[in-house]
Amino acid sequence: MTGSSKAGKTGTVEVSGFGDLNILDFIDAKMPAKGWPAKISIGGASKNGRLAGKLHYVDIDGTDADAVNACLERNAELPLTEIDCEIDIMRLFSEVERLDLVLPNTARLAQDHRIAVRG
Repeated sequence: MTGSSKAGKTGTVEVSGFGDLNILDFIDAKMPAKGWPAKISIGGASKNGRLAGKLHYVDIDGTDADAVNACLERNAELPLTEIDCEIDIMRLFSEVERLDLVLPNTARLAQDHRIAVRG
């Protein structure tokens, strides 16, 4: 977790990627086709057994590098739009085969050091 709150039992996890999988492939939400997803807040379960959450996105064409750069240059903060979403976490786990969680201190060290795993 990159941040947490004991009182509210909240935390932040950074997702780097799943090889050729995209986390958005496992999320059902009514976001514009080319919106730029920024954050997912997960809290609770939906009625059909999936994780319930909120997807936050920047309302620009995230596939257009010039539009993204212009947005970043114009704004000191990113205006996010929040919509409901559902995450099919079981399908994600079935396709990923294994999920490695790298803890923040190790992630910082790994920027400058090679990591070797000994079994």
